[in-house]
Amino acid sequence: MSDDSTIDKMGPAEWPADYAERVAGKDCKLCDRENKGPNDWIRLNWLLVWEGTESEVYLEKRATRGLAGYSVALWKGAHIAEPGEASDESARRYWREVTALARAVHTVFQPVKLNISSMGSITPHLHTYVFPRHDADPAPGRNIPWRSLYLEPRFTEEELQSQAVKLRGAIEQDPLLSEVAG
Repeated sequence: MSDDSTIDKMGPAEWPADYAERVAGKDCKLCDRENKGPNDWIRLNWLLVWEGTESEVYLEKRATRGLAGYSVALWKGAHIAEPGEASDESARRYWREVTALARAVHTVFQPVKLNISSMGSITPHLHTYVFPRHDADPAPGRNIPWRSLYLEPRFTEEELQSQAVKLRGAIEQDPLLSEVAG
């Protein structure tokens, strides 16, 4: 039995009929960004923290306080769904940026554990989540049920802005980024 018993109760599922088109980038809400900047959907849900060579780093605005520092690194190049679709050098830079984000989240938010996950089953555009797991975690020692990510209470805009400043500073100090720039 899985950690989330609702999965066990679900019947057989199928990939959406348009999934191959989504993988190819059709109507991708993560790469439909004017001038390569955040679009309305991204601005509504995420707060831009830092922009690297291969990624944009965001804090999740809707996250519960129990997941302080919940972040995402979003591939900012031409649409790809999987890391293996990037050139070798771009992939190296992307994963260095993700690692710098993870280190920064650990430094700023002091979680008990970090979970790092590249998903994309719903929106197949390369993006990698950094889930800090704290003492006040909604599911300590287990997988977090998706619906638990967005429980109340949440951070205020001012608190998120303050977190973003601290996180940006920690990312920019990471020695891996000098390797990316060099």
